[in-house]
Amino acid sequence: VLLSSVIPVGRAKTAITAAFPPFDLTWFYSTPKFDELDLLGKFLSDNNAHGCDMSVEQMLSTKTLSAYHLIGEKFYGLNVHIHAPFYIRIPDEKTGLRTYYQIDVDPSNVEIRADGDLPQLSESDLSMLETEPENLDLWMRLLPPDLFTFVGFVVMNAIDVTEQAALSLIRDVLLDKDSLLTENNLLQLESLVRDILKTEAVDLGLIALDPSLSADLPGARSVGRSLLIDREIPDCAYWEKSYYAQSLRTGEPVFIDDFQTSEYDTGYERKLVSKGYRSGLITPLMIAGRPIGLLELLSKQENTIGNREYRRTKELLGIFSSGLQR
Repeated sequence: VLLSSVIPVGRAKTAITAAFPPFDLTWFYSTPKFDELDLLGKFLSDNNAHGCDMSVEQMLSTKTLSAYHLIGEKFYGLNVHIHAPFYIRIPDEKTGLRTYYQIDVDPSNVEIRADGDLPQLSESDLSMLETEPENLDLWMRLLPPDLFTFVGFVVMNAIDVTEQAALSLIRDVLLDKDSLLTENNLLQLESLVRDILKTEAVDLGLIALDPSLSADLPGARSVGRSLLIDREIPDCAYWEKSYYAQSLRTGEPVFIDDFQTSEYDTGYERKLVSKGYRSGLITPLMIAGRPIGLLELLSKQENTIGNREYRRTKELLGIFSSGLQR
């Protein structure tokens, strides 16, 4: 009955949730989805392989500090909190696409009891605790752990934050001004874009425009890798009638369901078809209302990217625009 108030029956099949005794990684209740994903087991067995920068020791240290902050709040009126999100990345065994989960721990069902007299802390002691919330040695020295008992249970929830996490990682990669020029970085960016779009059948390409040529395609160049441009942009007598030109002309994304049956058939489209591409998205990268490049997201399968996938890329466009401008 108590757990049903924490995990409503209607969410039991979809929630990724488990309940644990305090300071114990052995859960006594879990939802089917929690068991299926085995997030904690994967983290404990090999956290680095699953995209988590936090070691098991760091995670336990962070949780211990969080417990101390609850002690400080309850018994000494301190208002000290650290938000240290804990993420884990799980790849799909068939597609390789990764789902990113944020792990949150809710201690609201825990009661803290003092075993005996509380330590008498001076104003100086309390000030140190407030100014050094991450100094575990200090907290343990001033508040010995054997003086407190935690009873009840904590609830762990895993939340799918794939889009936010992948966007954050893309920003990190693009902080380096030369990030778009190395193959390893481009492969990493492509992999993250696939995670966001939830499809492994998409390739990433980037084109920079020459502002001295009014941002027209004949002066364009590949940035690290373009799906259209190899060493130089292909000859195209009627480039103004291509999907690339349409995207620049309108300032809007262009969706191609199938190049083989599409409305446009210039040298650019034929070049992409010769490489095996069937569908995708071509969209301008804008700064202050001016196109500075083009993002190519193309697939060798038909009908791969539509409005639903594009909605997931809107924030992505601004990030790539800023990265290209550098």
